Amino acid sequence: MDFLRIGLIGCGKMMGAHVRGVQHVENVAITCVCDIVRENAERVSGELPNHPKVYTDYKKMFECEKPDAVHICLPHYLHVPVAIDAFRAGINVISEKPMSI
Repeated sequence: MDFLRIGLIGCGKMMGAHVRGVQHVENVAITCVCDIVRENAERVSGELPNHPKVYTDYKKMFECEKPDAVHICLPHYLHVPVAIDAFRAGINVISEKPMSI
């Protein structure tokens, strides 16, 4: 594998910590971002060096981009259903705590 392809789901304030945690790791690239508010995802994409692809539907992002892992930066009550969908798609998950309420 040349590099690990990362997707970000949720482009709110918690996403910034996840981006900072990934940006300086060798062989890792954020290749796609998703938020139900397109403008939020576009803003984040525009701030990143490689301008990752923008999505408003994470399931569509899974199908089209097939990231190696996703960071779930959503409200706690959405962590489990999104993680389950990612696992079913064969995608590794990084989730902030708590995993669920």
